[in-house]
Amino acid sequence: MADDSWLEQLRAAMPDFLSVEPFLSKFHQTMQKVNSFLQLLKHQGLTDQTYNSTRELLTTLTEVEVKKAVEEWLTQQMTIQRLLGSVEDIPLLVSSDIISFAVWEI
Repeated sequence: MADDSWLEQLRAAMPDFLSVEPFLSKFHQTMQKVNSFLQLLKHQGLTDQTYNSTRELLTTLTEVEVKKAVEEWLTQQMTIQRLLGSVEDIPLLVSSDIISFAVWEI
């Protein structure tokens, strides 16, 4: 009975919620893929090998703007890593905070 009351309150507060379900579903799928990308870099750092692996992960992104932003970010970070001259010796550390990454990039 408590669930019915809670659902009724939710429906009353957000009557058009189901209309945004496709957006939320796509957003969730996109962020899961970006999270996989960030987790790889968090645990292994940025090297030539992880750069190539993350580029493969990016091919699964269907959101063009997100894909472009992540590719640009990745290219910038790899440029920095190469300038440091330690691409394989010392991996560049990367944060896995997906929310700040998504907000910062997009």
